[in-house]
Amino acid sequence: MDRTGINKKIAAIIVAAGKGSRFGSSIPKQYSQLGTKPLIRHSIETFLEIGIKDIIVVIHPDHYEYYEKALSDLNLHEPALGGATRGESTLAGLKGLRDINPDFVLVHDAARPFVDIPLVRRVINGLESGQGVIPAIEVTDTVKLVAHSKVLQTLPRESLWRAQTPQGFDYKTIMGCFDQITDYSFTDEASLLELCNIPVTVVQGSGENVKITFSSDLRGH
Repeated sequence: MDRTGINKKIAAIIVAAGKGSRFGSSIPKQYSQLGTKPLIRHSIETFLEIGIKDIIVVIHPDHYEYYEKALSDLNLHEPALGGATRGESTLAGLKGLRDINPDFVLVHDAARPFVDIPLVRRVINGLESGQGVIPAIEVTDTVKLVAHSKVLQTLPRESLWRAQTPQGFDYKTIMGCFDQITDYSFTDEASLLELCNIPVTVVQGSGENVKITFSSDLRGH
């Protein structure tokens, strides 16, 4: 048993293959400076601190120099090259872990630098009784279904949750799901398990675990 708290082999995939064009910077957002270090390092150091040693970063093929500059001093696995979709990028990371053959894998957005250890532990603990676990937070705003600038319906927010990462999975289960589908257009890995009719457990997320999309999201940090 290590600092994760359970006697299982756990690996992590950091998905960092996006160009981050909406961020509005010449440097891809995942490699932009946040405080004293690149944004991408924050979450990776959290995973290392909790005792997850097998970490693979999925990068854009054009970003290898950024990756080397930001992370070369850390003991990470060789990065995987991302694809045209989120699903293709995640699959590249999963394939990169085949030799390790972990029990569980955590998939995390590089653009979520503020993930904390208690949240990661909640996801890992959930995997002891489920094949897929996601952190999520309740929706507090009123949500409208809109088409062509017209409101079609007000959705019941009591049953709506905002999914976050890291999302945790039994490694063999998620690999098996990828073998069953050909459409990789989903936007999070839990959607893949849903397509395979595998239940996904929700644990409490964190309001601090925001996804950085625009440069203005970093104000105050």
